[in-house]
Amino acid sequence: MRIHGMGFFVGVIVTVVALGLQPGGPDARAQRSAAVPTGEASGSLIALSAATAERQQITVIDPLQRTMCVYHVNATSGEISLRSVRSLQWDLRMEAYNTGSPAPQELGTLFQK
Repeated sequence: MRIHGMGFFVGVIVTVVALGLQPGGPDARAQRSAAVPTGEASGSLIALSAATAERQQITVIDPLQRTMCVYHVNATSGEISLRSVRSLQWDLRMEAYNTGSPAPQELGTLFQK
């Protein structure tokens, strides 16, 4: 019971932080994109939240380390699960990645004619 309560408490904190970092707070939680802050705030974490009936997904991005984490919070139990952690270092170095046609290189040749 103690661990379950702690998980719920951490879930609430993560949710509050995620909502607090988004402009407009909880009333503006609709799907949105976030820009990387500039200037002195560039070290801030970016948190994005999306909710379904079963769970809430929280994505945390560290722009300084170029890393992202994805968490799922169970809507019933409040349990938080770390689903993925990834460095964006190599992703951001790719010139193109496309799973279907036309490939980005093919588009470039179409506009050069």
